[in-house]
Amino acid sequence: MSWSAIGYKLGACLGFSCLNVAIKSANLSALWIVFVQNLGALFWVWLGFGFSLKFNIFRPLSLLRGGFALSGVLLWTISLKHFSLFQMICLGLFGPCATIFLAVLILQESLTWRRAAAIGVSIFGGLLINYGKSLFDLSWGACFQLKKFPVFPFLAIFCFSASNILAKKMLRRASPEDVGCSVFALTALGAGSYIAAEYIFGPIFKVEVMIGKQTILNEIFLKNFLKNFVILGSLTFLSHLLMNRALSLHRVLFLLPFGAVRPAISAFLGWYFFKEPWPSIWMWGGSAAMIIAIVLLSKER
Repeated sequence: MSWSAIGYKLGACLGFSCLNVAIKSANLSALWIVFVQNLGALFWVWLGFGFSLKFNIFRPLSLLRGGFALSGVLLWTISLKHFSLFQMICLGLFGPCATIFLAVLILQESLTWRRAAAIGVSIFGGLLINYGKSLFDLSWGACFQLKKFPVFPFLAIFCFSASNILAKKMLRRASPEDVGCSVFALTALGAGSYIAAEYIFGPIFKVEVMIGKQTILNEIFLKNFLKNFVILGSLTFLSHLLMNRALSLHRVLFLLPFGAVRPAISAFLGWYFFKEPWPSIWMWGGSAAMIIAIVLLSKER
């Protein structure tokens, strides 16, 4: 057993949980948070490792991955404003199963009984987290009604999973550093381009990402920019760095179960920083189901 890999993994879990706290507490529009977060992370990468951008990040596969990453981060940021920290972190545990589902669908990987069971258990856990005890009083159709179903969190998770699958294909031709850091650049570039377009042409979409000229000017020139640039950027950079260190020391499936600490961390952080109610026994049961699904996947060879 690699204790160093476990330590890096646990550190990454704590880092991502703290990052979600910082995002949830940032008094900024969702798109601005995404821009500042990834621009800050790119700055720390450049400062720490001297990473220089290469024009091959604009290849079609890289741009597609950047689009999925931007969509995922934006949907996740919006969702954090409407769901408790515990709910979001626990729903995020569906990520490995979403990746397996897309790998089977797109990469034609085999769907073993263990994978199918993990996906089923994980979906049940997600529904239990969202509906609690009332889940058992609902019909299957009612469980997946758009008004009640956590659409944005699950869409974000599938976007992250698609980004991960594309990253796996990109690693055949590029180094892990290029693949990992280019996504910061493309996400910041995409968010920054939208902000610039809104500043020049006015509101484009009547949705929650809408910013407005005065807000853009305020967020650039007030102290909020520098504070969030440092906090969001450093937490994003540090969390990804710790995760990559863990993955470089041990295989992914071995490290998956150690993500089980995130629900407990998020429950405490949500209660402490946002006065969120302590999760019910049903929500804890849902998180346990998600963890069981991850353990099932970790047994894959």
